[in-house]
Amino acid sequence: MEIFEGQPAQPGATAPAAAEQQAPPPAAAAAAPEEGGTKKQKKRKRKGESGAAAADDAPDGGIALFSGQAAPDAEAAAAAAGHADPAAKFTDSEPHVATGDPFEEANVIRKSHRIKVSGTAPPPPLRSFAELEGKPGCCKRLLGNLAGAGFTEPTPIQRQAATALLAGRELLAVAPTGSGKTLGFLLPLLMLVRRLKAEEHAAEQAAAAAGGEGSEGGSGGDEEEGEGARSSSSLKAVVVSPTKELSVQTARVLKLLLPGLRTRCSVLSKATAAGTDFNKVDILMAQPLRLGAMAEEGKIDLSSVRLLILDEADKLFELGFTEQIDTVIAACRHRGCTRALFSATLPEAVENLARSVLKDPLRVTVGERNTAASSVQQRLLFVGREEGKLLALRQLIGEGLKPPVLVFVATKDRAKELHRELMYDGVHVDSIHADQSQAARQAAVDNFRIGRTWVLVATDLIGRGMDFLGVNTVVNFDFPRSTTDYIHRVGRTGRAGRSGEAITFFKEDDAGQLRGIANVMKAAGCEVPAWMLELKKERRHRKRAPVPGAGGISTEPAKQKHGGRQHGGKPGGKPGGGGKPGRPGSGAAKQQRPAQRPVQQGRQPATKKQKQAA
Repeated sequence: MEIFEGQPAQPGATAPAAAEQQAPPPAAAAAAPEEGGTKKQKKRKRKGESGAAAADDAPDGGIALFSGQAAPDAEAAAAAAGHADPAAKFTDSEPHVATGDPFEEANVIRKSHRIKVSGTAPPPPLRSFAELEGKPGCCKRLLGNLAGAGFTEPTPIQRQAATALLAGRELLAVAPTGSGKTLGFLLPLLMLVRRLKAEEHAAEQAAAAAGGEGSEGGSGGDEEEGEGARSSSSLKAVVVSPTKELSVQTARVLKLLLPGLRTRCSVLSKATAAGTDFNKVDILMAQPLRLGAMAEEGKIDLSSVRLLILDEADKLFELGFTEQIDTVIAACRHRGCTRALFSATLPEAVENLARSVLKDPLRVTVGERNTAASSVQQRLLFVGREEGKLLALRQLIGEGLKPPVLVFVATKDRAKELHRELMYDGVHVDSIHADQSQAARQAAVDNFRIGRTWVLVATDLIGRGMDFLGVNTVVNFDFPRSTTDYIHRVGRTGRAGRSGEAITFFKEDDAGQLRGIANVMKAAGCEVPAWMLELKKERRHRKRAPVPGAGGISTEPAKQKHGGRQHGGKPGGKPGGGGKPGRPGSGAAKQQRPAQRPVQQGRQPATKKQKQAA
């Protein structure tokens, strides 16, 4: 797969980029085609220009390799604003300590942002992004890209995580959903990669100068060889995410910081795994299964990786990726490799497992542990039985539910059914689940981002880490299986300081899990009925209510929908449904019996003799 970027040509290549760096003055350039130019050279030049244009117009799907080469308009804007100081665009609203003690000032910043740090000798948090200026790996162009993307003030997790990673500390970072964790590790990651590339380039130049001092015409060839060696340097940073969609989203955020930085990145997928030389990639976004398999087969060399990020770390261990994660960690065997884990929730079991592979880690927690964002207005809605869910959702839409809306269901079959039901209602709806192809899932996400889709029905596939800044409402159509899933679902709205609403449907069968969700809501400042907090806690060994199966999303009665057979009954039985074939007295027959008259309180039922006497 071709790497399109505006870097110098590799040794032996005849790319137009190498000619552009040694371009003659305008007059000489105008005369050049007449003197030595041939039709073949002109054709090659036009081909190179068209390839560069195609690279600029390439879709941001995360499939192809992309680099930080800026478009012509971006380069012109950067040149026009070259004298402007990008650090002036960043805000610094933190209080100054009169004593001038840096430790006291760091504690004041942490307390004001509810940052809790545990570990030995934690570095002070950032006051502003302007403090990064002058640090190794940071330049004005990077700060300009940061300010141009709208990042003018660091969030709490970015303040502490950035300084910790830049100091080479291993990290356990826990922060609420939508708090900027992605940029919290991408910014120091990019600075680290640029610093390593600069060190390698300086070493190569020193080696070339020491080896080629005696040759007269060898300077140009040595420079070309040094640039080619730098472009073929090994992989330096890896970001592991549980899903492909999350990897593509991380790449989208990283691409905002890349223009003009000559840094090459890629998202590992089936397409890129087939024809990409990953030794020419600086930063790789990947999933554990494919990355672990390719590392074992020797198709990807991770021995030079200096920074390994595990995004949504609890989900990685929860999904059974422990063996693949161990393989990746073992393959990143460089002595200076730093490992960091980021997530919105971190159970104790996962934390203990993570600490077994980290060396003297810092634990950074923003706000309360395992809580939802306070910017989300959460409420519970009782729907009675399964049939009441669709009625409640239609009623919410009819009352003016504010789009875009993200609806979570338990299984992919239910996602298809709810998509079909809402589509017949005339709603601009789409769905995303594991049965879809990668192109269909990416199209569903893109249409939801640009506003073509008002309601997106999803499974927990995108409940982790996906950043939809404009989501106004989240509806938990099916009750979440755990408080962790609830926190991540609700976290798709109310991101980056915006407000949002989360509505959770519950029925009688969900009473055993209701207390945990109510406690999360109360911790976020929401009003919760007192009786919910007094419910008995569900025992772990107790079997939970089964997830509703296919065919359950409908407002039609079960008898009409299944042709006289109750939902869940065995095929081949009587129209009553639930019992064995040919056995009377089950199913609908029991439902048609008249209800018995209730016994009045304080009176005993009359006996047969008393009735005869009366």
